[in-house]
Amino acid sequence: MGAYLSSLKSHVLLIREADTQSSDARRKHNASVTAFRRQRANQAAELAYHHNNLAPINNLPVEVLSQILLFASLDGWSHLPHTEVIGIFATAGKYWLQVVFSTPQLWSTLKEFMSSKQLGLAIERSRTTPLHIHFQGAGVWPSAVIQKRKIFVESIVPQMPRWKTLEGDNIPRSILDHLEFDATALQILQLKSSVISSTLPSPGLADAVQLRHLELTGIGITWTSRCNHRLTHLQLSTLNASHAPSLVEVLCILAHCPQLEVFSLNDVAITETTLSPASLLNSDPVLPFLSLRRLRLNGIPSGAYYHLLSRLCFLNCTNIELAPDPPTTMTNDHHVEYQHDAPSFVEKIRSALLCDGLEPINVTLGNGNNAQAFSLNTSVKQWGPDTPGLNLYLQASSQMGTLAVAQQIIEIVLQACPIATPLHLEIGLTRTPQYPIEFLARFDDTNTVEKITLSWNADIQTILRYITRRPKSPAAGEATGWLFPRLKAISLVGLDGSYSVTAIRDWVKERWVKCKANDATRPEGFIKVTMPILKGGKTEFWKSTPKKRSGRRAPTTVWKSDWRGRVLNCQIFCRFNLVKSIATIHLFPAYDT
Repeated sequence: MGAYLSSLKSHVLLIREADTQSSDARRKHNASVTAFRRQRANQAAELAYHHNNLAPINNLPVEVLSQILLFASLDGWSHLPHTEVIGIFATAGKYWLQVVFSTPQLWSTLKEFMSSKQLGLAIERSRTTPLHIHFQGAGVWPSAVIQKRKIFVESIVPQMPRWKTLEGDNIPRSILDHLEFDATALQILQLKSSVISSTLPSPGLADAVQLRHLELTGIGITWTSRCNHRLTHLQLSTLNASHAPSLVEVLCILAHCPQLEVFSLNDVAITETTLSPASLLNSDPVLPFLSLRRLRLNGIPSGAYYHLLSRLCFLNCTNIELAPDPPTTMTNDHHVEYQHDAPSFVEKIRSALLCDGLEPINVTLGNGNNAQAFSLNTSVKQWGPDTPGLNLYLQASSQMGTLAVAQQIIEIVLQACPIATPLHLEIGLTRTPQYPIEFLARFDDTNTVEKITLSWNADIQTILRYITRRPKSPAAGEATGWLFPRLKAISLVGLDGSYSVTAIRDWVKERWVKCKANDATRPEGFIKVTMPILKGGKTEFWKSTPKKRSGRRAPTTVWKSDWRGRVLNCQIFCRFNLVKSIATIHLFPAYDT
């Protein structure tokens, strides 16, 4: 009996324990259900909140939504073409489709690849909005394409009063015959003809009172004495004598366009004047173009070149490129033209530099298509937020006295720059190392050269030998100063590494490895040498690491090769205990072989 009661008691305890566990499980389950319901209610409330915020967008005026579309398609919000943006918004719903149809600016860009139906719809939906028209094309076209282009021209010509931008590339003569510029709203006109030296059948652009930007390549135009005075960009290219404007017409254009910012004549056969260079420089008054920022006279006859140069005042010009056509016969009179022109040109450069202080300016001097003409490019630019830097660029060889003009410009530029302005010297293609050495000799006494770039030079070893020479023979126990003590980088561009690598290796050994540790004149900081080599060429640097010496660590060589084992990159690090200096030499292929 006692055993039975004991067993019954144990069963009762088990039942109570199971009931307790079941109650705990039910409470946990109820808590989970309650938490889920609370979370669902919160999400529903949040969704309703956002829905209430988004709902009023359908109540916005169409004009506001049109501005949203314009911002998305025209102001760079999307990188897609505006036609695709139109399709995306049009498929969003009937309301947005109505907005698209009610935004005429979205339909104001017309391109020749549009079908006749698309073109008609675009013209209709653009209403009275100014039109932007773009041509594209080149080469020989099939008859179907020519017919399509003809339909395009016939559709847009009646809309000429609405033209705001007209850009055409490689336009055939059949289309030029349809263009008669009676566009009073035209602001930008850029035309390039596939037929060299075509002529627009137009009485002129006098009626285009809003014209700001005019760029014609291979297309002549009849110029009148009444030219738009609001013109800010004038660029003419590739015109022969029968289609190019005369010197009188060019002067008339300049006289009526005082707001010009860009004036460019490239390969334009302007009729030369019969006046002598001396009389040209002292004849008519100077045209005061205070807003002129870029001047380019390239490949025009020398007579017109000197006349225009004497008449233009480029006080605030920051980009100057001058290269007249070389004469057919080299005479002493032509050399005199340079001598007469040099003082006036140098004085204008001085005024441009000293007017606003350290302003960016590019100056290029040359002789048209003569590949061996002298060219100097000086530019002042910012190397960092607070560090102004000056670039001096020398290219090709000297000819006909322009080297003296370039040297005067260098002197003026250096005078205009603040003291200790970092210099970057770039030396381009030269037939002999004489002119680069003369160029570098000007900076022997300066301590501001931080980078030297040598490109496609004939005798790189001679130039490097000059750069790395010591200014005087050292006396016994005397520390010798180096040229260019602040030099941080040397870049060699377009050179075969077969001989230049040896020169660089010797230079590194001489200037950095064999330098005494207590030499106070040794350059500090970081120096980087960049030089391309041909793939597959043999490049031998230090194969064995020199032993350690007192005061410095041995150089460490790091090689990088491609899958064929050809050297693509080499770095040599030299560290000193007293003054840490690093010489880094990068070897990379100039091109694939």
